[in-house]
Amino acid sequence: MTLMPTAKILLPLLTAAILCTAACGPGLYDLPTPPPQDQWINTGADPAAEERASQRRYLAARAALLQFYRALSQEDWDAAWEMMSSETQNFLNFASKGKDGKASLDSGTLEMPDGTSVEFDPVELFVIRDLRTMEDDHEGKPQAETANRKEIFVISSDNRVNKVVLIFETGQWRVHRTKAF
Repeated sequence: MTLMPTAKILLPLLTAAILCTAACGPGLYDLPTPPPQDQWINTGADPAAEERASQRRYLAARAALLQFYRALSQEDWDAAWEMMSSETQNFLNFASKGKDGKASLDSGTLEMPDGTSVEFDPVELFVIRDLRTMEDDHEGKPQAETANRKEIFVISSDNRVNKVVLIFETGQWRVHRTKAF
């Protein structure tokens, strides 16, 4: 059998490419470590099951938000503090006099790094004053939710709308806000 001139060149190159791919294939890149199995979500097979799971997440996040609202309204700062994400707690500690975030809830004052003092109402800052209702979606308000991040729209009696972000952290839904205003 006689090979054509181009085949004489291509055959060794093709053989080398196949051998290199076989030898190097699995180590070309590392895949990220998957999350723990209890955080897996099946999104492909059954859209109705995903909708039910989303509804359960909303109801659980909503219940946590109601408890948080109650704690803030009753000035139970210890309970409210425990219902905040660790990042939110860190923010309040950073932006409070004496680096005591719980004390800033009680005083209603934040000391910004530039020295500015900001007065705030904890209920209004984190939820809304005079809460009338909550919604999973609100017309004209974009959302960026995941299985571990839920956005709930709270509406006051005078129809003001705030978006409250909750994240699933250490096994429960926690309010997440890392900006003062």
